[in-house]
Amino acid sequence: MTNGNENLIIKLFKQSSHYFIGNIILMIAGFVSMPILTRILTKSQYGILNLVSITLFILLAVAKFGLQHSAVRFFDEFKNGKRKEDISVFYTTLFWGCLILSTVVGAVFWILGQFLYHPFPSERPGILLLLVAGMVITGSMIIRFINFLRVEQRTKSVNLLKIIDRYVALALSLAFVYIFSKTIEIFFSGKLLVEFLVIVTLSYLFFKQHKIKLKGFSLPFFKECIWYGFPLVGFELAGFFMIYSDRYLIQYFLGSEAVGVYSVGSNLCYYIKDILYFPMWYAISPLYMELYSNKGIEETREFISKNFNYLLLISIPMIIGFSVLGKQIITILASSKYESAAVVIPYILTGTLAWSFYPLYASGLFIYKQTKKLPLLVFICGGLNIILNIILIPRLDLLGAALATFISYIILTGLVMAVSFKYLKIHIEFPKIFKYVFACVPMSIIIYFIGFDIGILSVLIKTITGIITYFFVLLCIDKNIRLKVIKLIIR
Repeated sequence: MTNGNENLIIKLFKQSSHYFIGNIILMIAGFVSMPILTRILTKSQYGILNLVSITLFILLAVAKFGLQHSAVRFFDEFKNGKRKEDISVFYTTLFWGCLILSTVVGAVFWILGQFLYHPFPSERPGILLLLVAGMVITGSMIIRFINFLRVEQRTKSVNLLKIIDRYVALALSLAFVYIFSKTIEIFFSGKLLVEFLVIVTLSYLFFKQHKIKLKGFSLPFFKECIWYGFPLVGFELAGFFMIYSDRYLIQYFLGSEAVGVYSVGSNLCYYIKDILYFPMWYAISPLYMELYSNKGIEETREFISKNFNYLLLISIPMIIGFSVLGKQIITILASSKYESAAVVIPYILTGTLAWSFYPLYASGLFIYKQTKKLPLLVFICGGLNIILNIILIPRLDLLGAALATFISYIILTGLVMAVSFKYLKIHIEFPKIFKYVFACVPMSIIIYFIGFDIGILSVLIKTITGIITYFFVLLCIDKNIRLKVIKLIIR
């Protein structure tokens, strides 16, 4: 590996560590809110809250129009002077474009929901519709500002913004629930108010820095951004349907209480995934784009391959460990009334982690601007996921939904690899994968047979013991890992 590539690995680690720390802090908010909300809301209310949140995620995917991907792709061209326009054109065009698009999407959703269909099983669906429409606009604009900071590689600022938004919104929402009424509408009112205030503050700062201007919107550049990013809207939407269509189908077949139970297990899997993989995903795309631009395809391939195999080292024991501890963790976080959700963890966690690697194994499609191929593949598997849910939920209840998710994600991962590897094939070290799986066997046995149960302390002890066991076995059976550890000790 060249010195430049090594420096980029260090840069990736540094930026990922910033995002990792920020994400840990953000995930704490999720772990704090889950025990509170699952206890103050009924199972049915918690199910409705998840349906509203999912609908918002889907609408935000549409409202963003893929501009977040365009920002990553084109920022360096403005920064390095490859374009004639001033860099303020970059910020101004994306800012006003995002505001217009999100307002249109929010308004269309409100009109359709108000006059044609009420998507939420709530006593006051009209208020929820209005709140969701408002959060489409505020959520899109916050994502835009985060995107600006991300392309500037200001990782600490990204973390600060997201932490302020998450914690202040959560605090005010919970305060509203306790002060006024234990309803979903009151909860989301607090969130909307905080997001609006954050946007006003950030807009003022960016205008003051002359990054965003009243004039300077470039229609040709905006069209270019949409042309590049819009195919990924379909990709993102299909991804959301892969993740969340099961909730709507569970609502149809089993009711809101079942949605609430399933959401606890499923949300836990996505929390775990976001803690470990979101930081890497957030940092790595700009870095391998930069590496490809400066060093070429071979060093980019080496960089991506190494990081892919490092992530497998972490992923495999994590899946097995959380599958063993799932019931105990859910009981601690959400109370014993949700313990049946543990059955979905092995399947959903495996599927979602396999798919979370896509920024690496689909890198060929991003680098060679073949993003139009992604939505088709995800839509195909999204359709498969819906069909499987329709078949399996009536027969296997929540386990059926989890199996549908698992099967769909594994097929999708294989299809995307097959297509992307035609452009950039990364090296997967299968012998090492077998070693990782082998090392998990004694780890899982030890975790399972540690007999005491004293709440969260028990989980922590089992987790630490499992990690030590896993890496001890790897040191015994893998020469390369032993050599790397020795080099680290010598240094």
